[in-house]
Amino acid sequence: MPFDYHYTHLCAPSTETRGRRPAHDTGCGLMCVRSTHTPIEGENRTQGSPCPNCGKRTRLNEGLVDFWFCREDAVNHATEYNEANRHAIRHSAGEENAEQNGEENDE
Repeated sequence: MPFDYHYTHLCAPSTETRGRRPAHDTGCGLMCVRSTHTPIEGENRTQGSPCPNCGKRTRLNEGLVDFWFCREDAVNHATEYNEANRHAIRHSAGEENAEQNGEENDE
């Protein structure tokens, strides 16, 4: 089943105050791509896929994400941002990729 909603977000420091862990206090600044079946809005706060650079999972909300109608557009935006900020990680434009399945990338 294809995903209907595609988002880009930065791997950013955590804003959680309860249960805070030092490992989650920093983010690496990588632009990540997340595709979902339900929109990220209101009370639906989807957890992001693990960042391919540092492994941190960001809790997503409407203020942290940019919405894209097409996954390819989201991937292109994230790739351009990451290259401009000297991150060497590229995202896949496929509907399901290693990042979403929790598999390691062998590239």
